[in-house]
Amino acid sequence: TTEPILPEFARAAALICVEPVFMASTRALVSLQAIEARFRRDPLLHRRMCDRRMFESTIAAAVMRAYDLPNEQAALQQRDVLHDCLICERIASLHAQLEWRQPYLTYALELIGTHEDADALAAKLSEVCDRAERCSSAKRHAFSIVIGAAYELLESSGTAAGASAAAVAEVADARGRDRT
Repeated sequence: TTEPILPEFARAAALICVEPVFMASTRALVSLQAIEARFRRDPLLHRRMCDRRMFESTIAAAVMRAYDLPNEQAALQQRDVLHDCLICERIASLHAQLEWRQPYLTYALELIGTHEDADALAAKLSEVCDRAERCSSAKRHAFSIVIGAAYELLESSGTAAGASAAAVAEVADARGRDRT
């Protein structure tokens, strides 16, 4: 049996040309379902992940960790050497185009930014930078890379990964207070 399509996925579902029976077992779908389940259990988590400031804090924290940088300003200036681009800027460009997928990307980046090895994290960010400014298929692949990596972490670490969202939320809240 197939589950009903959630309203926020209706537009995307209409564009899918793969039979539903095959979609039910794709890594991307399983990954999205796992994150969606966390969002349903914790609506505040979903709301935090929808906040643009949360995304900005999350990507900066991931770049800081990947490159062992001292602060957010250094992260914002960090370039991907393979693609000669500012990492935060390039991934923010992808994020801006994702519509309903934005909170999923933010959450996935938060998970890999907190739990992935620094070298593997730098490689993932570089892969995303490579695909983020290309065709729509490449952008979807960039999204899937991050979502898939986060799903692997969810499976391997259980509840530890979920707790880290609160830590990044505190950073985002602090940034918000600093701006006022």
